[in-house]
Amino acid sequence: MRCYICGKTILIKRTIKTLFSFKPVFRCESCKRRYQVFPFKQVIPKENGLFYLYSLFMEDNSLNWQAFNDEVSNWFNEVLKISKKDDYIFWLDKIDFKLLEILDDVGKNIYILTKSSLDI
Repeated sequence: MRCYICGKTILIKRTIKTLFSFKPVFRCESCKRRYQVFPFKQVIPKENGLFYLYSLFMEDNSLNWQAFNDEVSNWFNEVLKISKKDDYIFWLDKIDFKLLEILDDVGKNIYILTKSSLDI
């Protein structure tokens, strides 16, 4: 496999116990240390509920989303556990106040995952 960020080949050590198990790896060890994920949560009130904005990074970057598939899937699993039937879940590259105004009348609570946090 290749790292989605730097393109380096990823070698996985195998033993007799792990020979037939497969767990995809999306980042090499050096990119895992360099680009650590620090989830940040913002809650913004809306007309009929709340916006829950989750961001993987504090600053804007141009990294490939696929390199963080493990973190994104963990986030989706946690949100699916706490969300209700009337809630919406979005996964967006960028978010701004115009989009929040458009989504203000939609549903009750809205969960949004983005790369970088919204500046308020």
